[in-house]
Amino acid sequence: MNHRQAHSTVYRSELSSRGLANGDTPVRCLTLSAALRDSIVAFLRRCLPHEGVGLLAASRIGSSLIAIRFYPGQNMDSSPRRYTMDPTDVMPALADMKRHETRLGAIVHSHPNTPPVPSRTDLVEAQLPGVLSLIVGLSPVVELRACSLVFDGHGLAVRSQEVPITCRC
Repeated sequence: MNHRQAHSTVYRSELSSRGLANGDTPVRCLTLSAALRDSIVAFLRRCLPHEGVGLLAASRIGSSLIAIRFYPGQNMDSSPRRYTMDPTDVMPALADMKRHETRLGAIVHSHPNTPPVPSRTDLVEAQLPGVLSLIVGLSPVVELRACSLVFDGHGLAVRSQEVPITCRC
């Protein structure tokens, strides 16, 4: 997520204080229902030609995340290569997650014309260790990939590790 430097500290502290993100144990699997997957893809297609963005609420069971709800957001960048989710979409989503005792499981965004792997921009602008990145490639075919970003000692994402997605039909 493209966070301007002033916002990244706010988001990180906000998530930490609400207990919505936890980087203690690596996530080994993300489970999505078919209906939730279809809802995410439909929203991201409506965002074309720009990248779409949203948040995924989840419950954690051991090293697995079970996706509960998708919160669509507005991409303030209106760009096919980057995104910044509007804070007026982020804050109510986080409050709802807290009310429902879920956590921020993944930041979701689309790649309209490239494969669903973190771009250099995605890595440089990542700010939330412990939160998955769920990327949806929309061309030439729809493909979803989840990954855990690996951060260096300076808080910069330097690479990603794919996390398997299972479908709960």
